[in-house]
Amino acid sequence: ALIFSFNSQARLVEEGLLIEGDEHKILFSLLSKNKEFTLDHITSQSYELYGPKGTTEYLKSLRSRYFFYYKKILSPLSHKSASYDYPKHHSIVAQMKKLEQEFPSFIKVQSLGQSYKKNQLLSAHLADHKKSKEELKKLPHVKLIANMHGDEIVGREMMIRLMRDLAQNHSDLLKRVQVSILPSMNPDGADLRRRGNYKYVDLNRDFPDFSTNDNTNTTMDRAIETVHVMNWQKENHFALSLNFHGGTEVVNYPWDTVADKHPLYDLVLSLSNDYASTIDGMHDSEEFPGGIVNGYKWYEVDGGMQDWSYFYHNDLQLTVEVSHIKWPRYQEVDIYYQRHLPSLLRFIQSSLTGLGFFINDNSSLPHEGKVKIYRTRDNLYIGEFTYTDGYFYKVLPADEEFTFILPQETTFSHRVSQDDPLYYSL
Repeated sequence: ALIFSFNSQARLVEEGLLIEGDEHKILFSLLSKNKEFTLDHITSQSYELYGPKGTTEYLKSLRSRYFFYYKKILSPLSHKSASYDYPKHHSIVAQMKKLEQEFPSFIKVQSLGQSYKKNQLLSAHLADHKKSKEELKKLPHVKLIANMHGDEIVGREMMIRLMRDLAQNHSDLLKRVQVSILPSMNPDGADLRRRGNYKYVDLNRDFPDFSTNDNTNTTMDRAIETVHVMNWQKENHFALSLNFHGGTEVVNYPWDTVADKHPLYDLVLSLSNDYASTIDGMHDSEEFPGGIVNGYKWYEVDGGMQDWSYFYHNDLQLTVEVSHIKWPRYQEVDIYYQRHLPSLLRFIQSSLTGLGFFINDNSSLPHEGKVKIYRTRDNLYIGEFTYTDGYFYKVLPADEEFTFILPQETTFSHRVSQDDPLYYSL
């Protein structure tokens, strides 16, 4: 057997293989124990295996013990047809800036920083920008991220289309909610048409993992793209998020890294079902009943963005696998977008169902601290969350009452109303 070693804690994905065959499930139990491998898109027939250089040779050494097939996962660069000619990242940047110019009242574009190859990680903040910063602060904030795996491209294109759609056709929604969109978290990987970033790091295995002994929310020794997203998250009060991938069609809900039931299980199940319910090929999936799946039951992901987002930042995130083919013909992107648009709009609107509070300047309460939340009817503990800047908001199930306990034994309880966010003034 080969021995792999890293210069950092990053998960490298320099080689990719598709595993099939009679004993591929038995082999899976062996491979999944090796933390240097990434296993992805597990189905009853196959799964993807990624790892550092030497992974293919290691797999060959197992052929004498297990009966399975494998083949290299080809880059979309192998397709010569112009129908696979997706825009390069500089074109995505240009499209975003053009949309900002077209809709200055609703779209503001900013750079989160640069990738290793000096590509800008450009995000768009969609809101009614005629409002003041203080007024915007009182609106729920939704975050959408795509293309963190460079070879999973459809989500990136969908986000560009969604930017235009929201500004042009759904301005009423943008008067009630903020939406921040990062179409490409991995521009270098997208231009190279491969899973990892320029240094072959798998960005969805690169975030702090709360299940480890050293579960600190630090940017140390992480890929530069991961650091930019972590800093972005820290600077905002995102309440609800989606993360777009490709390789199958399903909505994946937390947790990914542990078997524990999520403290808001009924809510994540409801949001997942609602997203999948109107998408043909997803809600009627034979592989995933109802088109949804619990992340950990599907396959364990350590260092994933989804779990990190909620555990450290109270930002409830779902992962949407958009397309079976990671790099479909470019002219098919509009079909995927139209399939997902109703679900996207409903998901954004669902951020309006929740409770929060503002701490006034003349209040004796600290503007940074912890708040504990319980479901009132049975005292079910939802969790303890950090609040900053005298502000906190949490998406919660409608028609349930929750109790908030702040410092100085300050307490309030209220029932959550559908599409009607309530903020207590303290």
